[in-house]
Amino acid sequence: MDSDKPIVQYNEGDAVSPTVGESEDDFYHLSANGFREADKYHHYAPYLLASKTRVPVLALQVTLFPNAGFSIGFAAHHAVFDGKSITMFMHSWASICRLKTRKLTAEKVHLFISNDCRARLEPPIPSTYFGNCITGCVVDGDTSKLMTEDGVAIAARAIGEAIGGMGDGVLKGAKEMIPKLLSIKKEVGLLISIASSPRFEVYKIDFGWGRPKKVEIVSIEKSGAISLSDSKDGNGGVEIGVALNKHEAEAFASLFASGLKYHQVLQES
Repeated sequence: MDSDKPIVQYNEGDAVSPTVGESEDDFYHLSANGFREADKYHHYAPYLLASKTRVPVLALQVTLFPNAGFSIGFAAHHAVFDGKSITMFMHSWASICRLKTRKLTAEKVHLFISNDCRARLEPPIPSTYFGNCITGCVVDGDTSKLMTEDGVAIAARAIGEAIGGMGDGVLKGAKEMIPKLLSIKKEVGLLISIASSPRFEVYKIDFGWGRPKKVEIVSIEKSGAISLSDSKDGNGGVEIGVALNKHEAEAFASLFASGLKYHQVLQES
């Protein structure tokens, strides 16, 4: 397009393709406070490759630091973006990424927690009672609050209050529980629940060949539940199982490992 004035040209279908790379640099050094060499960051910010007549308005680059984290670099042309505009774009992009996998369109989310009634009944029945003797409670949470920085603390408080409320009578509302669960499932489409328990001590099941090497609750793939069990090394820990799509699992593993390593660095510093 010939013009003696600058023109912003957009054709339907135009998009910005991010550059994806991998680095062996020290992620924790680059993300720490203190003095660092400025040129160490040059590799992680893209360039706007311009000609005499054309210049792109935006470039994006994602760099992976294996088993640590990733960086997102951008370059924007001030003819189109000012500082606030590019920051608004980054916030919008981040929000889309967070909600793309599983959109939380409902105002409330729900967690179903099973409870062993054996010791909670009046009078209690033996812990060796063989049969179905569970009930449960539903924890309700406001989606908007759980997505905030204090979301974990808010969720923990809600779970504690729901379990504590069963002290009023473990079978209170039991008849309405199944219809309530079906209603939530129909309304929201997803009901998270907890499968198994560390108190079941599944790793102590020994047929004479030693303790199990691994115990998996296979049904969580279809139910969407989160499984909890005692740890196989018997050190008092808890194994947590989730079933995710492959790309979700890879991202989760990387972020989880990064969080643990960062926590270890903080403890040692």
